[in-house]
Amino acid sequence: MKTQYYPLLFLMLALPFGALGQPIDQALLDRVKMELTQAQLSAYSAAEQQARQGQTWEAEADNMYQDLNKVRFQARAAQSRGERRRLEKQAQRLNDVANDRLMMAGGEYEQAHEAMFAILLQKTAEIRPDRQTDQYAAGMPLEEQALDKFEQARAGRRMLLRNPHAQTVDGQLKQMAANERDGLNLQIQAIAIYFGWKAIPKQPDSEPEAAEPEANPNAVAIDPGIRFKVQIIALSEPASAGVLSELYSGELPIEERFDARAGTYHYMVGEFQRYEQARDFQQRLRVEDGFVVAMKNGLRVDLRQAIEATGGNLE
Repeated sequence: MKTQYYPLLFLMLALPFGALGQPIDQALLDRVKMELTQAQLSAYSAAEQQARQGQTWEAEADNMYQDLNKVRFQARAAQSRGERRRLEKQAQRLNDVANDRLMMAGGEYEQAHEAMFAILLQKTAEIRPDRQTDQYAAGMPLEEQALDKFEQARAGRRMLLRNPHAQTVDGQLKQMAANERDGLNLQIQAIAIYFGWKAIPKQPDSEPEAAEPEANPNAVAIDPGIRFKVQIIALSEPASAGVLSELYSGELPIEERFDARAGTYHYMVGEFQRYEQARDFQQRLRVEDGFVVAMKNGLRVDLRQAIEATGGNLE
């Protein structure tokens, strides 16, 4: 029933979409805007205006949810059954309208962020340096990470549209907004490197000898691009919310990834810098077919090699 998800939706409104994820590097963005053509700048400005419309819908939803809580409190305190039913119906109407406003806000943000990203990709294609340059080597991984962030957001929306009242709706919406904002930031940073606005980290001439690292679950990964996740299921068709909730009902969002080669949908939970952390989490989940997978810059990589690159130990 819809009513059992009131608390989750209200908690989501405590942090507006516009505040989720890493804040945009405004200084770099302003420099990028100066390099856009007039057509690109006009399109980007229109996308920003659309994002502001999303903020308007979000503010309306926020006010309605506050009214909803007041009406629900009045319903619990009602002296007569008739009065309680009237207030419950009023609360339901408020919930439905607020939920519609919230989804409209999410739609505005999605379209705005996708438009902004497309413009940044267009500008990037115009200035991307030769493959043999240091700028290309430093900027391309950022581009790949940016694209992966948007792919994660799109996968989250597909899941949400299939079941908008899933128990993970709060975490999913927060993660989608964070992924889109992080993706924009990564693309802006890549552009800044290509233009020469940001210095390229220098590689040491020679690596000093180091002792054999000990497996330490609390240590930072040697390769910062590698992350470990726990896959809970893989299916030939998108999983329903009911199937996923039977496997995992915690607070972390469930990530959906589509393998185009195999034609399968993979569902993963968690993100860890160390294999040991992911393995312990997988053991606590007690999912019969769950196992740890390794990702680098958003792409699946060999687990053993990832463990070695992060100084871990495959037991």
